[in-house]
Amino acid sequence: MKGIKLDIGSGPRDYWISEDEEWIHLDKDNYPGVVQWEWPRDRIPMDDETVDEVWIGQLFIELERDWLAPLAMEVHRVCKKGAKLRVHCYGNERSGRETWQEFFGWLEQHDWVCRKEEIVNKWEEGQTWLIEMEK
Repeated sequence: MKGIKLDIGSGPRDYWISEDEEWIHLDKDNYPGVVQWEWPRDRIPMDDETVDEVWIGQLFIELERDWLAPLAMEVHRVCKKGAKLRVHCYGNERSGRETWQEFFGWLEQHDWVCRKEEIVNKWEEGQTWLIEMEK
C-alpha cells in the first residue's frame, strides 16, 4: 500500500507537486481535485501520525509569521515517524530564514532533523530555498 502524501497550499492542478493518487491536495480555494482547507481556521484533515510525506510550496509567503509555529505543530501531529517534509520558500537579506525559524525551529525542537537546506534559485531581490526535514 502506498503512503499518504500531502500537498499543502497546492493551488490548482497546474501547480501540484504530483498528480499521483497518493497525494492529497489542500488549498483554501475550491479547485477541482483539491480538498478545501484554510490555515489557520482549519486543522489539517488527517488523523494523527498517518502521513508519510508533506510538500509545502510557497505557502509561507501567504501566511502571517505567527501562524508558522502552529502549522509546524499540525504537520508534526499528522506525520508518522520517518515522514519526509519538503518546503520551497522565498528569502532575502531582510527576511526568510529567520522568519522560517518559527516553523523549522519548532520542528527541530521536537526531534525533526534537517536533511537538506539549499538555495535553488537566486535573483537580485532574493532567492528560493528548498528545505528537507525528516521526523
